[in-house]
Amino acid sequence: MRPKRADGAFGEIKIAEPNVKRHLFSVGEVWRIWGKGLILGPGVSADDAMTITRGSEVELWRPDGTVEVVEIYAIEYPPSVKWVSKPEDVRYGVIISGDIAPSEVPVGTEVYLRDA
Repeated sequence: MRPKRADGAFGEIKIAEPNVKRHLFSVGEVWRIWGKGLILGPGVSADDAMTITRGSEVELWRPDGTVEVVEIYAIEYPPSVKWVSKPEDVRYGVIISGDIAPSEVPVGTEVYLRDA
């Protein structure tokens, strides 16, 4: 016998998948670029920088437990060389758009890519 859906009809039952989030980095530094947004450092790996696009949404999980969703404005280039210990560890700063103050993204905030 085929499974019965909640609406009483027969057919395939689909279980909703939770939103998959991918951890990108923990914020170590924040500064503002007027007219663009905030740069969050150390940023993302070179591999992540190639797959993240403008308008992608990230979740900011602050140390106080609050969460805010913001859009990526751009990926910083050239990369943040001050965070590099080896060439393969190059990180690219993430610029987030919106009307958000640097104090709203404290050091230790975890950055997750939505719907990875």
